[in-house]
Amino acid sequence: MEKYLKAWRTSMLSESRNPLLLNEGLFDIGLPAEVAESINRNFEGVPEKGKTMIGNIFKNSYFYLFNQNYSAPLLNDVGNLIKQIQDTVLDDVLHSAKPLSAEDLNKAILFLKNNKNLVVGANSQESEPRTWAARVTDVQKIMKNTKKAFTTGLFAKILGETPDKGYLEMFESLASHIYEDYALAIGDMTLDLQTWLKSQQDEYKKIPELTKDSVNPAGTLIRYADKWIKDIETEEQKVHTFEDTSYWYDLKTDSCPIEADRMGHCGGDGRATTLYSLRYKNKKQQKSSSYVTVAYNPDTDSIYQIKGKFNNAPDKKFYNHIAWLIKALGNPHVFETGEHSDDTEGFEKMSIWLKKNTDAVIEEPTNAWEEMQELITATVNAYNDEYFYSKIFAEMAEEDVADEPSYYFKGYVGVPIELEELSEEGRQKLIDQKYSRDDIKVITKMMDDPRATGKLKGRGAHPVKIDGDYAIFFFDAADLVTSGISEGEWSFSSYDGDLRMFARDVLDMDREASVSGNRLQQDLVRALIATRFIDGGPFLNLYIGARSGELQENSDWVVETDVDGDDNPKLVWFQTPELSFDLIRFERGYGWDIDGELEYYKKPQVVEKILNSNAFKKTFMDLLSRQGMTTETLMPDIQLWSVLFENYRSPSFAVQAAWQVDKDDSESKAVVASSWLSSEVGKSDFEDFLHDAYVLVLEEAIGDEALGSQKSLDFPGGKRLPINESVSYKDIMKKWKGFKGF
Repeated sequence: MEKYLKAWRTSMLSESRNPLLLNEGLFDIGLPAEVAESINRNFEGVPEKGKTMIGNIFKNSYFYLFNQNYSAPLLNDVGNLIKQIQDTVLDDVLHSAKPLSAEDLNKAILFLKNNKNLVVGANSQESEPRTWAARVTDVQKIMKNTKKAFTTGLFAKILGETPDKGYLEMFESLASHIYEDYALAIGDMTLDLQTWLKSQQDEYKKIPELTKDSVNPAGTLIRYADKWIKDIETEEQKVHTFEDTSYWYDLKTDSCPIEADRMGHCGGDGRATTLYSLRYKNKKQQKSSSYVTVAYNPDTDSIYQIKGKFNNAPDKKFYNHIAWLIKALGNPHVFETGEHSDDTEGFEKMSIWLKKNTDAVIEEPTNAWEEMQELITATVNAYNDEYFYSKIFAEMAEEDVADEPSYYFKGYVGVPIELEELSEEGRQKLIDQKYSRDDIKVITKMMDDPRATGKLKGRGAHPVKIDGDYAIFFFDAADLVTSGISEGEWSFSSYDGDLRMFARDVLDMDREASVSGNRLQQDLVRALIATRFIDGGPFLNLYIGARSGELQENSDWVVETDVDGDDNPKLVWFQTPELSFDLIRFERGYGWDIDGELEYYKKPQVVEKILNSNAFKKTFMDLLSRQGMTTETLMPDIQLWSVLFENYRSPSFAVQAAWQVDKDDSESKAVVASSWLSSEVGKSDFEDFLHDAYVLVLEEAIGDEALGSQKSLDFPGGKRLPINESVSYKDIMKKWKGFKGF
């Protein structure tokens, strides 16, 4: 913090002998010092009102609206701050020796909820900080509320004294980290914005109008500044100025969105290396206007396009300007034939004139629709001859439907798999063609699963072809070129290059599918296992069922899957939701009157030891297996068994357990895991198992007779459980020093 305050004072003193007169607006709107200084430093030269406008915008900007490179670290840090406050309250405050009143407990829970609600937002996924609607001002509110609660408010009251400053130092350090990152992000994000606002003293006055209806004012200004920068002309790029003051301007790029906006065409040509723009600027205009765009490549000595506005032929009055450029470029070959335009007559007139007035070779304009038909037909025929099992299709659109020559296209990819890899039943179904369309639709849908390649569409169902020792499955290719602009299953385009790129994508997939063990085949194998065309064995069946969600569809299991470095199934991890164990429920639900000596088994320390004992874990898993209708004794290994003490007065505990099955584990483990996951068990059922298991364990340890006579109080191994009558607590300073979040 000191370095920011020092930098602030230094910058202010460098600008004036009276710093009290400077930047009062910016530093008075409530921004963190780090953020205010960043804006002050980066926007040096912008009037104070402009800086204050920028400050207010970034004060109220949601982090998630920024580029992910900036938003992700900021939101992760916000999530980290929220979690650290929550963990501190739950672990170190509410577990104090002092019994909590119901009112204080509710207030504490409400405090944590209110803190999180400040940043979560109505449309966010609560568990995903990257979706939270957090602002820097929200972080400030959280810190204000937390500081009050720990110094003079609720938590100071619960602890009975002012807490150690270590709590607040920890939280302030995390918050400061957010402020510093935000300050750096603002400086980095606004480079173009800084240049624009510094160009003229009054430019900041445009900010209110530009952001009037914007839900993301910062993004709006950044985009405007980016466009403003790109639209700046330099004298060095002016090629030639004519007597009428119009001039040729070298854009030094083959694609220009500014030119596209001005001219109403695509503003680019991939065949060219640069674009020349014929421009004119009236003395009363702030910026020039464009009238003709020429696409040129010196390496091929070619001009590919000469376009007027909206892809029409240039106006006749610009013919001399065009002829001058052609001659200046050394009379390159002109390939402009009116492509992407229906102004055939205009391009014919220009072509005739240029032939008479230049020495360049001028291509004859052609019927654009016929030319497009020839191009797509040639592409389809050429690539279909190259494919092993794949195929593409293209059809011209009707002229009364499209404004320019356009076509529809689609294609499918053939993925082969050896018949011997299939189960006997699955192989015979394919050979005899006794499979159903629904079978193929399921397989097709799985090939478009988010965890698959993403190169295939998940709709439709093509018949399977038997070719010698192979079964060929066919899937519609995803259009990665036009981003799926389509009418039904057909994609749509007015540029012949889109079909060539699509055909190339299909060729790459066609070649990939021919290599044994490729990614497409791997996805197909998993789909065939899921549809029982391949017998994957217990583990693969478990993996596929868990990955698809089919096994745990009617349960509350939390399931994750993982793959190895070769993207092959590796393990299945499954865990219970967080469960509640309440001894009061145990006493009431089972009618036990635990008095006298049995009061020993009500102590939180003893209950916790029992819940963590091997005897209890085994009993709990036995109950799970009964629910899953299996009698297997070989259970998956416990990977996590967490018992967290929650409430002294009940006492109650939070319990969570997790298991995993690895591909190298015995088949029995996979079988048991499948039976567990597929059983209809909800959170309440899990909690019933907990309490039932507790009864069974105590009955075995104490003995049925002892429950009545209370003569034997020994628990496992004939020994009374050792307990510490005092509740232990973590050293918060030790915890803070070991914290890795900053």
